[in-house]
Amino acid sequence: MDNIESSNISYFAVAWVDFLGQSQALEKIKSIPTTVEERKEFIEKAKPTFGHIIKFREQVDILLSQLMGVGQDGKYIRPNWSEEQVKMWHRHNKPFLKKEFIGDAVCLKVSLEENENYHPMRSVLVLLDALQVLALTALANEKPLRGGVDIGICCDFEGGLYGQAPGRAYSIESIEAVYPRIVLGSHFMDYINSYNKELPLLPISPKEKEQIRLNLNEILKLITNDEDGKTILNYLDKSAMPSAIFDETIQKAIEFVKTSLETFKGDKKLLERYNRLKKYFESHGYTI
Repeated sequence: MDNIESSNISYFAVAWVDFLGQSQALEKIKSIPTTVEERKEFIEKAKPTFGHIIKFREQVDILLSQLMGVGQDGKYIRPNWSEEQVKMWHRHNKPFLKKEFIGDAVCLKVSLEENENYHPMRSVLVLLDALQVLALTALANEKPLRGGVDIGICCDFEGGLYGQAPGRAYSIESIEAVYPRIVLGSHFMDYINSYNKELPLLPISPKEKEQIRLNLNEILKLITNDEDGKTILNYLDKSAMPSAIFDETIQKAIEFVKTSLETFKGDKKLLERYNRLKKYFESHGYTI
């Protein structure tokens, strides 16, 4: 049985990401099939939702493996490095990011507990990088998502994470995000801003500060303010993926936004949301 005494209790950064419109697709399925014809009909109705979520989970697994550099240490660690240099590289460049799939959502989580072998800033950067790719490719695949990111005290049980951060991130996604975007919560921003301000004063070596600053600067580049004052992840930043892939993906995303504006002309609520998405793209120089 899970035991709180043996579990990791610390601050966690958590992202809650949810696909939009999946519940409507699920409601089209009325019963479990019992005949061959019913099974064919079931499969056709299930593909847009069951099939999509299965594919999404596979993509998340591949993406996280790539971003965390699984099996790629040899590309970065030099043969002439000292033991101390290798240890510092691992502490500041070896990210640890976990995931939980919950229905049509994914919960990404990063421990912020520092120790001699681990500093969380690189993991936070990888978390935002993952969200960038997921948000933009979701639009390109015509399956928009939205999300929330925040920090809180949590207990990491074997069965999953429990605590403040998942609830805060979920609340941001379901209440504050509104349209396809990733909103960054106040506790998350307090953490980033505090580190940005206090880093020069920390009692650590200049090399340690340099490593933290490199990751922190990349994080700050990904953060912007939306027109309503919300702090959001700028998933239109070109650092999300290689240039050629980004250009192709962004064009597909733009076409989806255009199509959605036409599709939802008669739906005031959804039209307003996609008009806000249109403004976000236009604020970065894209014509829709």
